[in-house]
Amino acid sequence: MEKEEKTTYKYERLMLLALVIFSLLLFCFKLGYMSLWDNDESTYSQISREIITTGDWVTMHFRGNNWFCHPPLYFWLSAVTGKIFGFNEWAMRIWPALFGIAGVILTFFWGKTLFNARVGFWSGLILATSLQYAGQSRMAVIDTIFCFFLSLSLFAFYRGYQTGKHYYYYLFFASMGLAALAKGPFGIVFPFLIIIPFLMVTRELKALKHLPWISGIVIAAGIGFSWYFIEYMRHGRYFFDTVFVYFTWKRFFMSVQEQTGPPWFYIPVLLAGFLPWSSFLPFSIYHLSQDFKKNGKYRPMLFLFVWIVVTFVFFTLAGTKLVNYILPLFPACALAVALWWEEKKNSAQIFVSYGFLILLSILLIISIIMYGELKFSAAYRDISNSMLPVGGLIFIVSAFSMVMNFRNGNNIVRKLLNSPAPLVLVMGLSFIFMFNNIAPKIEGFKPIRPLSEKLAHILTKEDNLGIYQTPGGFSLIFYTDHPVSTLWTEKELEDFMNSPGKNLCVMKEEYYNQFAGRIKAPFYLLIRQKEIVVVSNEPYSSNKE
Repeated sequence: MEKEEKTTYKYERLMLLALVIFSLLLFCFKLGYMSLWDNDESTYSQISREIITTGDWVTMHFRGNNWFCHPPLYFWLSAVTGKIFGFNEWAMRIWPALFGIAGVILTFFWGKTLFNARVGFWSGLILATSLQYAGQSRMAVIDTIFCFFLSLSLFAFYRGYQTGKHYYYYLFFASMGLAALAKGPFGIVFPFLIIIPFLMVTRELKALKHLPWISGIVIAAGIGFSWYFIEYMRHGRYFFDTVFVYFTWKRFFMSVQEQTGPPWFYIPVLLAGFLPWSSFLPFSIYHLSQDFKKNGKYRPMLFLFVWIVVTFVFFTLAGTKLVNYILPLFPACALAVALWWEEKKNSAQIFVSYGFLILLSILLIISIIMYGELKFSAAYRDISNSMLPVGGLIFIVSAFSMVMNFRNGNNIVRKLLNSPAPLVLVMGLSFIFMFNNIAPKIEGFKPIRPLSEKLAHILTKEDNLGIYQTPGGFSLIFYTDHPVSTLWTEKELEDFMNSPGKNLCVMKEEYYNQFAGRIKAPFYLLIRQKEIVVVSNEPYSSNKE
């Protein structure tokens, strides 16, 4: 018996090591290669830098102004890595990548605790290779950090509920506090939206009495709301109205910053974001729903079902809709799909699921071709066409796996072919292919970083820098580390170029050709980068101090 336990423990450690290595490769390979995306990545990175330049670790600043959109956890972390390694793409993206890896590891422990180590292993791989989770783990954004702490809070509660051990409940409250410090007060509300319906269905609401409410609230508030309290004392009613009224209350009950969508908004988002595993979700969720027919306190399938349904419905009802909002759904979806693979008995369900994936891959291929043909120039179409092998590979592997599902046999190769392994391998190779082959082509159409490197040779602290009706303004601020005036009208452009001092303006080359002979201001071309130019009211001078 002791030997079997040691063997099991050894295999579990190997599974965990494999997950860590795989996730590190997937989330950290060429992490700093691509320039930051406008506008979230570049905005968040600049906010992190301004913590260091202002010396203010409490109030976040952007372009020198107070910024209250999100709480500071990510910005604190990125400010530290920026201070140590420099404010570059890798330093700004490493924390989301590390929390993405932590989320994969946590999902492994979710599956191992609720079911068995195999479910945990496959659920971790499924989460890591889902399109949206992998993508957001490689971006300088907050979502994987928020997703991790939400998942950790639910895990801690469930373990406390299972074992009765209070230290799990303390972790539950601490995780909620950290979620609130990562993305807002919703971090404390969200876990209860799942826990209370689950306890109601299982008729176990009395379990809430076992939570250490007083000490737990002190922990959650001390971690999560101490920053809010300090900021309120600093900035008063304006801070409260901005954070709690506008960015919390109004974000749910109405559309904020024109970020809205139809009631079915998250259906295609989930189908695309959870690719290729979204094709297995319908039967996986149906499999979870069968737990309604059972009785008993500890019903993990029911817990996952409530997690998925409540999260999806909540964000569907919210007035403000963004693609990244439903990332907290992904760990539960990964667990559901892994459990379905573990317990699947119905070959027809597998056949239909693979058929759905084949259909999705065909639609992906057609969309790539049509979008490239209709939307972009020949140069852009080269990028879209480069993605065709990814859709084709998913199609081939899906068709092959669908056929192999009807072949009998118990050898290890057959078992692997009838598991998530082929798709995990395909997605892993596809991501590496995209990072290595497609990313450089995309980077060729992002001119702000190389343009900023050229600007560094001629731009001084005393110069005025503007950008006229051209994408990339937030990236320009970060890469030049210089104040940037945003100009929208021809009159604003003319006034800017005629203002005292040396004035440089970034714009599309077509605008330069349009205004060069017409605008009533000095207009000298200094830099040309792809379709973007830099003009100045003074000719080029190499006398940079």
